Amino acid sequence: MNTVVAVLIAVINSLWAAALLAVLVWLALRFASRMNAATRFAIWWAALSIVLILPAAPRMIATARQWSEPATLRSTRPRYAPSPARAPIMELAPLITVERRRTIPWPLWIAAAWGLTFLYRFAQLLRSYFYLRSLKRRASVSRESLPATGRGARLLISSDLDSPIAIGFVRPAVILPASLPAGLSRKEIDHVLLHEAAHLARWDDWTRLLARVLGAALALHPVALWILRRIETEREVACDDWVVARTHSARPYAQSLMRMYELRFAARQAPRRELLASGIFGSGSRLGERIETLLRRGRNFAPRASVGSVAAGIAGLIALGIIASLSPDWIAFAQTPRPAFDVASIKQHAGQMNGVTFADREGGRLNVVNNPISNVIRNAYGIANYQLIGAPDWVDSDRYDIEARGPASAGHKEMMLMVQTLLADRFAMRAHFETREMPAYILTVAKGGPKLRLIGSEDCVPFDSTKPNPEAVPNVCGNNLVSRNNGWNATHISMRGVTGVLSAVMRRPVIDQTGIKGTFDVRLQWSDDLTLQDNPADAPPSIYAALRESLGLELKSGRGPAEVFVIDHIERPTGN
Repeated sequence: MNTVVAVLIAVINSLWAAALLAVLVWLALRFASRMNAATRFAIWWAALSIVLILPAAPRMIATARQWSEPATLRSTRPRYAPSPARAPIMELAPLITVERRRTIPWPLWIAAAWGLTFLYRFAQLLRSYFYLRSLKRRASVSRESLPATGRGARLLISSDLDSPIAIGFVRPAVILPASLPAGLSRKEIDHVLLHEAAHLARWDDWTRLLARVLGAALALHPVALWILRRIETEREVACDDWVVARTHSARPYAQSLMRMYELRFAARQAPRRELLASGIFGSGSRLGERIETLLRRGRNFAPRASVGSVAAGIAGLIALGIIASLSPDWIAFAQTPRPAFDVASIKQHAGQMNGVTFADREGGRLNVVNNPISNVIRNAYGIANYQLIGAPDWVDSDRYDIEARGPASAGHKEMMLMVQTLLADRFAMRAHFETREMPAYILTVAKGGPKLRLIGSEDCVPFDSTKPNPEAVPNVCGNNLVSRNNGWNATHISMRGVTGVLSAVMRRPVIDQTGIKGTFDVRLQWSDDLTLQDNPADAPPSIYAALRESLGLELKSGRGPAEVFVIDHIERPTGN
């Protein structure tokens, strides 16, 4: 659903820019009256391409900007393990009861309308294709020959048509109405054959097919449909230019067009059918406009597009597209509301300062006891100590108790999103992520090689939240816990888990350059003094020595870009 809404809003936001771009192209070509139709045809196709890219242009520009930024060291998100202690259940009534009704959102109605329109137009396309195939089979071969086009086309005669058409694709052909040769002079017939041959020489059969497919897919895009009609008109005018370039005479050809129109108007009996074929009086032909163009003095009748003019037009269109993409949107994407607790109680901790609990319980309940708000923020956003920047002193010194309740079905991820909402609502917290160059540690393999024993999932106990106290099981897969006395016990973790713990302990980003894959257990103890490099006497080893001797890993100082979480504003909590 979010994808459908995002696409629809992106298209709506780009409509004004698409309309402005189309109008500017139309005005520019209006003033460039001497430009030949083949060049105009190519410029309109370029304009259509830019219109189709416009909805995605802001995202493309944002991606390009990211490429120019320095590489970001992604924060290692340590796995959260709730405390084994059970918090007392607090029965609270909901503050607000909201009745939810099932409704069909407007994007689905638009998507359904588009789908039905596309299917209808595509069905017309298929019907036209099969009709032309049967028309070609029923037609007879003419004794006349077509002007050379380089495509080996045939000339056919059919009594089912009232005007000439060029049918392309694999076996191209030109089909003339059976009554046409008797009503035209030799010169007029030559003009007709040249015009239809021009469609095949220009590969208009394939560009018309592409235009028809785009017309079906963009049936609800008014600007794209208008540009497609301009493309149809320029296609016929380009074929007129092709004829004049061969005959070097515009007025006799204009007279032939008028004569052809008179015969077609008199002979038409069946209702007009929109065919998947190009013809001298095809859809969007605009005969009056074409004759006026043919008789205009000083006009260029070159049959090929000007490369320079097309390149300049494309450059201008790209510049306009970029400018339009940087402008404000009409409609902001309606984000899904962030999950929030139904009720929440926040109190300053008044008891003893020993023992800290941060746990999300079954039934959508949050239990926080004796926590500094810095710890709440780190849990909510999954960040390490070193990543929290810009917080005032009370965020670390003041201790709080929080009891909250949300939907009973909420999992850990949803609970942490609700904690983020709580921080924004009750603490007025505003913050952002950014990348900063800072001291870091590089984790490599020590001399003698790693001492980690790779294990599989069969060597640990899968986590089971339905058991009375699953956290108390010592060998649960994925456990990654550091105790207060600097003891590290982890089961079935990868190097990502190792760098996550080390980043939290060392309060700096730790970059893994070991190349070690797989999972393993960690049992480690180290000294309180993190500045020690060697083993102190009659005390736990330094963390550097413990890593080297127990795991075969080396921790070295360095620098690197790191993702940090910057507090822009935060206040002490509002009352309950």
